[in-house]
Amino acid sequence: MLFRKKNIFLANTYEENIYTSQGMPGGTKKIKPRDIKTHGKYICKQLDKVWNRADENRKAMFATIKQREGTYIEFRGADNCELIAYSLENATQGIKLLNIREEKNIDNEVQAATVYIPNGKENYFNQKVQDYIGKTTPNGKPKNKDLIESIETVRLASVSSFWIGDSNNIPNSTPVWCEIWLWSEKEEEKNTIQKFEILCKGLNIDFKSRNIVFPERSVVLAKINIKQMQELMDFCDNIAEFRRAPETAVFFEDMGNGELREWIDDAKSRIELGNPDSYICILDTGVNSGHPLLEDVIEDKLIQSVDIKWNVNDHNGHGTMMAGICEYYDLELLLSGSGKVMLNHQLESVKVLPNHGSDNSPELYGAITRDATSLADISNPNVNRVFCMAVTADKYVTEDGSPSSWSAELDSIISGAQDNEKKLFVVSSGNVTIHELEDLGFADANIMHQIEDPGQSWNALTIGAYSNKLELVDETFKGWSPVADVGELCPFSSTSRLWDDKWPIKPEILFDGGNAITDGKNFDT
Repeated sequence: MLFRKKNIFLANTYEENIYTSQGMPGGTKKIKPRDIKTHGKYICKQLDKVWNRADENRKAMFATIKQREGTYIEFRGADNCELIAYSLENATQGIKLLNIREEKNIDNEVQAATVYIPNGKENYFNQKVQDYIGKTTPNGKPKNKDLIESIETVRLASVSSFWIGDSNNIPNSTPVWCEIWLWSEKEEEKNTIQKFEILCKGLNIDFKSRNIVFPERSVVLAKINIKQMQELMDFCDNIAEFRRAPETAVFFEDMGNGELREWIDDAKSRIELGNPDSYICILDTGVNSGHPLLEDVIEDKLIQSVDIKWNVNDHNGHGTMMAGICEYYDLELLLSGSGKVMLNHQLESVKVLPNHGSDNSPELYGAITRDATSLADISNPNVNRVFCMAVTADKYVTEDGSPSSWSAELDSIISGAQDNEKKLFVVSSGNVTIHELEDLGFADANIMHQIEDPGQSWNALTIGAYSNKLELVDETFKGWSPVADVGELCPFSSTSRLWDDKWPIKPEILFDGGNAITDGKNFDT
């Protein structure tokens, strides 16, 4: 079915105005007005309580083998006001800003920050407040005015002070896999990880040996409950954040290929293989190269796995189907056509997901992605390569577009920060489900289902979908109609509409992703 629509040309639709910068996001937030002496004394009183309680905790832990060498404190701003968080850090004093969080509910938004203060520097913030009360700057304002007046409360840090994400996902008594983000001094990241792993062994905490290292930050995966989180806080000076380890989305089950053999043989007879030095490297569930349309475009030696225990074969079918899309894009055009087809690229595969049932624990997917790209580069160097990853996490992920360990590591990989080799990565935006369409309806479901991790990566190209098909020939669905019109957003494509303005707009590119059908209540594909 072909729809022809006239182009619309708009004329005289502009007017000239002088440009005025809108400033940085969040720059319009106010600071709550304060009475200097009243507020200063109030903050001093809270700080005194913090240090008294910290001293009591140290005495209670005196008999332990190892104690922290500093104190974790949480600062909170007033409702719907700005907390001048970056002024809480003083590197020369060893005072570290560990994390900044925004806690939102229907009516209010509160900014909070967690800070590490080394032993011997307990008076640092008390002195800041005393200067606020008794000293002025050359322009007549109280010293440290913006910082002190932006603080509403001060308290000893708790587990929630380190938790990034939905607080409902903080594990209770049952240990779950979590990301522990560690801070460290520059060039000390590896030593920090070693000390943390020794601590985990002493506390009988299960952890993964694979980790991610960023400048002055590293990420380790450990299986912990809320009690063990508190123990880590009690004994480790390097905790910066706790996050629930993201879980990858469930992939659709294997489907029979359904192609008639003669169609495949005809297509193969029309395919001409060039001698390209261009490759698409598929990071997925593996690839089964025995498929007749794939056997000539991917060498066995270029089919690998991040973990040898997972084997290299495709245990799910998803990776093999992605290989077909990457090599041929639209198999319908290939199989139904009659002309010659020139293939100017070949394929590689690195398996990044374990077989079902062989390893059900989550992984640091940023580290796995890093290892996978290294495998591809080492086994097939000096070629033009695009990495394709249609593997995403839809559970326990950031919901505002902010970076995760996976997306941050992906940004690092693409930028060449680790090996001075810049890379091109395309990643999936993640799929809206049939249930979401039935519950929320088309468009609303797409808005509510946000881009999945690591699609928020700044440097990757995140791929979404539009619809280009309207024809419905299956008599089983007589009376049903297409959900999206030609050129509209695909019903299964996720978006970044609900993200904070400071994060990227995703996806950047849309390809034809098919359509859905509905009878007005139910949906199908």
